[in-house]
Amino acid sequence: MAHCRMILLLALSLLVTASLTGCTTWATYPPIEGAAQIGHPKLEPTPTILADALRYTHERHGEGELVFNLPEGAPVDLYAILQRRLRDARPMREGDESAIHVQQIRIRANTAEVDLIYPQEGGYHALATLHMRQRFLASYRVTSTRLWRIRVDVPSPNYVPPAEPESGYESGSQSGHDSGTDSGTGSGTDSGIGEADSAVTRPITSD
Repeated sequence: MAHCRMILLLALSLLVTASLTGCTTWATYPPIEGAAQIGHPKLEPTPTILADALRYTHERHGEGELVFNLPEGAPVDLYAILQRRLRDARPMREGDESAIHVQQIRIRANTAEVDLIYPQEGGYHALATLHMRQRFLASYRVTSTRLWRIRVDVPSPNYVPPAEPESGYESGSQSGHDSGTDSGTGSGTDSGIGEADSAVTRPITSD
């Protein structure tokens, strides 16, 4: 009886999932006009989908450390989450030609699509769409890949490091109740981060 009940619950779960998949729209990041928006990309399931997509692509088309680039405006917290989940990975810096670039992610129920650009032999880059599905209470698995035979522009680094805390101190306030003298004033320092230069565009050959 218990076994039959578990089978029935599983069947109902699959039926509900299928019905939700058929009636819900795609939620996208970055947002596009006319589509639902992924409001907080650093919240699940977005980090899991991105980590699985980057790992899958790097295992097949990369070597050494995994260098990744997220869409412009992606929160720095999302970069940190992916670095913790992916071994030997870091955000793209200027001059990194082996980076994997995430262009867009789309989520609907337990399915997802990720558009990304990755390097190929000869200095060319390819644009591909990974079709993914979530395994039961687990990570996402790539079910198919579509390679687009079009010219692609290699994005510039979009990672903006968190601002460094200001150093130095200011004095001049009275110390103690009996002292009536004022001390000198120290000077703080600010550190700035310049904008990255544009990356070189390398088209891929088309069939």
